[in-house]
Amino acid sequence: MPTAAPPSDAFGVLETHGWTPAMVALDAMEKSARVRVWQVELNDFSGTCIKILGPVDSVRTAVDAGHAVAEQMQGNPVSTVIPRLSSGGFQGINSPVEFSPLIQQNVVKELASPAGPSANATATSTQTEKN
Repeated sequence: MPTAAPPSDAFGVLETHGWTPAMVALDAMEKSARVRVWQVELNDFSGTCIKILGPVDSVRTAVDAGHAVAEQMQGNPVSTVIPRLSSGGFQGINSPVEFSPLIQQNVVKELASPAGPSANATATSTQTEKN
């Protein structure tokens, strides 16, 4: 698991109520700017927290786009952007991948490392190619 974001990167977070507004917001975020989706977390209150990294302007653009879409869908979004996240701050927000036996799925999904695609994504695509 990564321990620090690149020093020039910004961290953006968007939390919504409900999976559907979160996925539509995530789509808008990725289409609006070049950002890396880092983690998606599900919480106990039907909420979804999307974490992204990238250049400050791109992260601001993406978070604004996602927030607007989630608001239109009545997802009650909450969002913020932290420019140039410190390594200590990064360690505080970096959630380990976590499996919930109650819902039989991961509730923290790591989609990309701060440096690029995650090892999990590479392993999954390699396994798919073998099958």
